[in-house]
This record gives sequence, structure tokens and C-alpha cells, in this order.
Amino acid sequence: MVDEESTIISKLPRVVLHQMQSVIIVWLNEYIDTNDEYYQHTIAQLENVAHCINTFTDNDECIDFILTITDTRVFLIISESLIGSLMPCISDISHLDAIFVSSHAEQSGDTYTNECPKKSSIWWYTRESSLYSMLNRALRLMDCNIIVQMGFFINDLHRHIERLHKEQSASQSSSQIFTVYRGQGLSKLDFDQMVRVKGGLMSFNSFLSTSETRDIPLIRAESNASNLDLVGVLFTIQIHSTSSSTCFALIRNCSFFEDEDEVLFSMHSVFRIRDIKQIGTNNNLYEVSLVLTNDNDKELSMLTDFIRKESFPNLSGWHRLSLLLIKLNQNEKAQEITEVLLYESPGNMEKAQLYGHMSWIKANQGKYEQALEFGLKSFSIEQKARPRNHLDLASSYNNMGIIYVHIGDYSQAISFYEQTLAIHQNLLPSNHLQLAASYNNVGWVHDRTGNYSKALLSYKQALVIKEQSLPHNHPELGASYSNLGGAYNHMGKYREALTSYEKALEIQRQSLPRNHPELAISYNDIGSVYYNMGNYSKSLSLFEEALTIQLQSLSHDHPLLAIQYSNI
Repeated sequence: MVDEESTIISKLPRVVLHQMQSVIIVWLNEYIDTNDEYYQHTIAQLENVAHCINTFTDNDECIDFILTITDTRVFLIISESLIGSLMPCISDISHLDAIFVSSHAEQSGDTYTNECPKKSSIWWYTRESSLYSMLNRALRLMDCNIIVQMGFFINDLHRHIERLHKEQSASQSSSQIFTVYRGQGLSKLDFDQMVRVKGGLMSFNSFLSTSETRDIPLIRAESNASNLDLVGVLFTIQIHSTSSSTCFALIRNCSFFEDEDEVLFSMHSVFRIRDIKQIGTNNNLYEVSLVLTNDNDKELSMLTDFIRKESFPNLSGWHRLSLLLIKLNQNEKAQEITEVLLYESPGNMEKAQLYGHMSWIKANQGKYEQALEFGLKSFSIEQKARPRNHLDLASSYNNMGIIYVHIGDYSQAISFYEQTLAIHQNLLPSNHLQLAASYNNVGWVHDRTGNYSKALLSYKQALVIKEQSLPHNHPELGASYSNLGGAYNHMGKYREALTSYEKALEIQRQSLPRNHPELAISYNDIGSVYYNMGNYSKSLSLFEEALTIQLQSLSHDHPLLAIQYSNI
């Protein structure tokens, strides 16, 4: 059987392998024997990905060595049996960049590999080890390196829960309702945000362990409530067993703890927050009632469709992950992946795509000159390889327009946006939403440079397309009416501005949650028109309405709150 250390090293993605040239690897294992075949095999594996490897069998010697390092990142590999004694001593070492936990087959008798059919992924996940906490922490914090390394296990665990869910659902009544419980601590900030969105949706990024009995989860919640930095929360989750496609399963027969009535949910389960109430007299202990969303939940369906469209469904693998990370503003992690893909890229067209990714990353980081440099590299390849009327070339023109907008060079931006528009006009149907986006981009630059009549014309053309292609209450229609309102407002046509802004607000009320930040923007926009018209009391009322929503939906230190207080 392959050792855990060997499995970990062999599954490190290339993005990590390139990084590890500039780190020191420290391996602590009380059973290290330099003559042992296992030791020699592991060292050989490690030498493939790092130049400096130090081995220790003694905790104190290992910690002393790590503390002497001041200017280099350290990766630590420790055996599972040492976690309890070592972790309190190393948790505050800032240059300790990553910890890999291993379990040598000769020490523990068990190692997770794909060659172990006797014990399931659920058994390994629920076993008393570091796997449970390490995996869920990585999923909560979007720790890309660990997620990628453990991708094989995450997939196996999800598939196992999915399989059990199908088996158990087939034997349940369609009307069956049951309740499960989970006790934990939440930071005060996270708890306040949850209170603000009461009635809305709540998602757990990680796998979610719950119990059919209330007592132990309540004890856990009470224990967390004693921590002044946390709020103790008892989640009471109501489940309609067959009305949701969310994967969850009773795992008693395959858990490490066979005597516990545990129900395990897969990642990204979504619930609606029904109620939040204090438990007893403890003002730091709350019960939160959740209901598992069903497949007919309109708000969830809208959100799901939006996420699916926004998560680059035409791409796969590393390229899709890179763009998703950029979308999530995880720019450093996206850059690590993109740089490795560029290093390994076999052809010019893939390079062009990746240079585009790098351009986006640098723009997000505010490094616009570097963004322009990568953007020009991408554009140069695309321009030479594509016909003049190719949609991919239109995308490249559009990306260059975005970069020049960031730089503030609006003459270049409008030039690239207009070339994008020309290709879209030639190749796309007259009601295509990409064509609407092109009109909108051209209008935005005209609006920004004071060409309000041209901006208005472009915005109207975008609106016509959206009205042909979207439902009457789609948020994108609201955005178009808002753009029109802005142009009219700048032109001093306040009645037309009011009509457009109020239409935007009407659509948003139908399609967005009642405390969505976009609603606050619309109230603020309408308030600004009334202010320009001299109706200050009406303006103040609308600014206050906007502030009420922002206080419910934004963090207490969000800059938009300062702007809104200034307006009032």
C-alpha cells in the first residue's frame, strides 16, 4: 500500500510544485529511519519539488529549527500522532506557510488512498483526525492549494453522500418532514450579517455535520457562547425529505462513530433563514431556525441560474478555476495558477487566453500598466490569428476597452468598444445580449466623457435588445433603465430621469430581495433627482430609505455608508 506521505506529494498540483522551489520543507516524524525504504522513497519524492529538506524526530529540535528561519517560507510535514502536542507550539509562527498531515501505514495501520475499498470516504471524514477540520477550513477559506490537493477526496465524499441520498430518498414518504440540529460558534460579524438577511438564503461552503438529537449540539452551542468573541448558535434545520435535490444522508452505517445519529450534508447546501431567537437569558446564545430550500424556491432558482451563467460554463479544468478565482477576487491564487498554465502552455492561442487572464488579474490589483502590457500581448496574438470579423477578436477588443477605461484613456476605450460593437453587429442576431452589452459599454464611455446625447442613444439601443430577449422583470432591464435615468439626469431632463429611475426600481422590487444593495442605489438615484429639482424633503426621505437598506445589507465600515450619511 502507498504511504500517505507519498500520496500527498504525488498529488501536489503543478501550481504548488513551482512554488516550492523557494521554500524549506521540514519533515517531522518520530519513526524516521534513513535506511528505511519508505524514508528513501519519500525523500526522493520531496527532492523533485524542493531543494532544501530537513528531517527531525524530536519536536523541540524541529521547533527550534523553524524559529531560526526568518526570511524563507516553511512547509511542515508532520505525522498525525504529533498534531496534539505540536500544533499549540507552532500556530503563531508567521512564516510557517503550510502544514501537511500524514499517517504512515506502519504507524497507524490505516492510510487513505484509492486502494482502500474497505473504508469509505465518509468513514475517513468522520474519523477523529485532522482531515475533518483541515478540509472544512480549506473550503470555508477558499484555500486553493489544499482544495486542489484534496480534490479526489472531496469528489469521492460528495459522490458517496449523493449515492446514499438517492437510496434513502427512495424509501421515504414524499410528505415526511424531520429536523436535525447543529451547534457551533459564529463570529459577531457573521452573526450580525445573518440577522440582517433573516428571511433570505444562507449557504454553507463546507460539508455540514448535523445530529438527529438536540442535546449534544446544544451543549456545543453553549460552549461557544462562553467565548466573548463568538455567538453560540444552535441551528435547527427542518427538512422536507424528497422536495429538494440537495444531497444529505443519514450516515450511521458508514461513519467512524456507528452509534451516532448523524446526518451529513454535502457542500454548498442552501437554507432559508426562518427565525432567530435568543435561548433563555443568555444574550450570547441563539437558536436559528433554517428550512432546507426546495427545488421550487423561485429566489434560489434565479440565484442558481445566475451563478451558472456567471461561472464560465464554456470552460473547464484549470482555466475555469483561474477565472472563477478572479471573479471571487482571489487574484493572487488566480495568478499562481495562470502563471503555471502559461509556463506549460503549448500554443499561441492558449497563451492569448491566459495573457487575457493575467490582464484581468492585474487590473483587479490596480496595476493598470501591467494589465495593459498583458492585454496588448493577448490582443496581438488574437489579431494575427483571427479573421477581422471573429467573435474571439471582439472579446479581445472589449477587454482592451476595459483596460483603457481603468487607465482613464477614454478615447482609446471608445475606439476599442466601437470595434467590438462593429463585429457584434455583423455576426450576432439583432436581439443578442452581447450586442446589448456592447451598446451599453459605448454608452458608458460617452456618459463619462459628457457626450450625454450619444450615451442616451446607445443606452436606448441596449434597452430595446434586452426588452426583446429578457423577462419583463429581469434585473438587467432595471440596470438599463437606471443607465437611461443617469443620462437624463446629467442632461437636466429631470422628469425623464425620474420616469427611468422609477421604472428601474419597480423591476428591482419584483426581482431582487427587499434588502438588496441595488435597491438602495435606486432610492439614492431618485433622491438625487428630487434634490436637483429642489424638492429637498422628498430627497431626504429617499436618501434615508437607501440608508436603511444599506445598514441591513452592507458591513458597518462599507464606504457607501459614509457617502449616504454625507448625502443626508
